[in-house]
Amino acid sequence: MRRLITALALFCTIPVALAQRPLELDFPLDHQRLERGKMQTEKRAFQLEGVGERKVVIGVQLIDAPPERLWAVISHVEGQKAYVPNLERFETILTKQRRPGYRNILANVELDVPFVTVRYTLDMEIDHRARSLRWTLVDNASVKAYRRRDIPALRASGGLRSIVGRAFIEPYPRDPGKSLYYYVNYVQTDMPIPGFIERMLTKKTLRDYMASVKVQVERTTRLPETEMARLGILSEVEPTGPVMSVGGGHCQPWCR
Repeated sequence: MRRLITALALFCTIPVALAQRPLELDFPLDHQRLERGKMQTEKRAFQLEGVGERKVVIGVQLIDAPPERLWAVISHVEGQKAYVPNLERFETILTKQRRPGYRNILANVELDVPFVTVRYTLDMEIDHRARSLRWTLVDNASVKAYRRRDIPALRASGGLRSIVGRAFIEPYPRDPGKSLYYYVNYVQTDMPIPGFIERMLTKKTLRDYMASVKVQVERTTRLPETEMARLGILSEVEPTGPVMSVGGGHCQPWCR
């Protein structure tokens, strides 16, 4: 069970990303810690959609790459399998809405951990102008509605009840060639877990996730864009085909 919760906490910590920094994230930066390559964590109360006010752990990581290069990796959500542990599948099944600089998708996710595979569908917003991500778990009632329209959403497994997350990027004030990556996570399950254990696992898996992002971005940031595209880690190109209607049909090749 501990491995399952660890995996859920790891991947389900992606992102209400707002155009401006939420007030809850307005805390002093620990520059010494960040510049040593360590993640800074803070605990704040958030109003989470469909959940109410909850205390969540916020992670901040300094990345040795300019914001545009960090965003090129982070916003290519379909490429996370290359560096997120236990992530076996992240597949866009529907583009709900698209306009310049913005995409709202449904994505099927599969986590593979010892003895169990966890599957679910996320509703995710990708805002290129704000360099922010936002996602929530698609509840089972909505999954049924989508499936009636031939959209292959997944019923949540693994005892998942709620996922709400936020992430966004800011230039590092001491060096505009570096970036701050803010990451907020809330996962609710039906499994009875003591609060102190849940917080411990969240902090550990958040550190693991942030470290994987840091390594992935800093390893590739000096590559030319053509090589990043070849490796599948460049931010997605805006598709030119029509947006698939929520009413049914099949996903176009560019949204798979």
